[in-house]
Amino acid sequence: MGLPIILGAIAAIAALGVAAYVLNFKSVAGKKLAILGAQGTGKTTLATFLTSGEIPEDYEQTTRSKKIKSSVKMADLKIEIQDIEDLPGSKEAYRDWKRVFMESDIVIYIIDAHKVTESNDRKYIARIENDAAHIRDWILEAKQSGHEKKIFLLNTHCDLLSSYAGIKPSNRGDFYDTLRKNPNINKVSSFLNAANTLSVYSGSLKSVNDCRDLTIDMFSEES
Repeated sequence: MGLPIILGAIAAIAALGVAAYVLNFKSVAGKKLAILGAQGTGKTTLATFLTSGEIPEDYEQTTRSKKIKSSVKMADLKIEIQDIEDLPGSKEAYRDWKRVFMESDIVIYIIDAHKVTESNDRKYIARIENDAAHIRDWILEAKQSGHEKKIFLLNTHCDLLSSYAGIKPSNRGDFYDTLRKNPNINKVSSFLNAANTLSVYSGSLKSVNDCRDLTIDMFSEES
């Protein structure tokens, strides 16, 4: 798919590709955004929030590429959606992942922190390490060609962690610091920081407010 060549278009999500115009965040205005990750990590939730200000009620796995048109403005975040490309999150989609990665300026890679920590899902952990190794190679390839990317690692599903339940907002910084030190998350971080442009964020995509808080934290980083 030819992505829209429009100043301010944020285009293409990996396992979900979104084109959005973020007007009031200096760090992302006029940039193309890619959101990557395995199935069930929150890509669809984040994309739905960006396109509508809402979150999906039910999870439906993306199994094949599809193109969606939208034109939505969210007054509080000032996001104008131009175009969406929805792609599978399976490993077989790596070719499409690379395509949207290379076409983007900012890349968000999402992992399920619950599976990595409390569940200790070894199959999932191997998957995210494989994802991160591929992304590292793309980061270095893009850097060699003079197209350095801003990378975000987003740890989601924190609301499922027992250590997160009931924690005061004022104490979440310590919780997030501890989470980042998890050996598996730290390994993924080291891959994604191949060009020293990585920022790490953690939280929940369970509610609209959760999505909004994470979006503001990430996109206003350099505002």
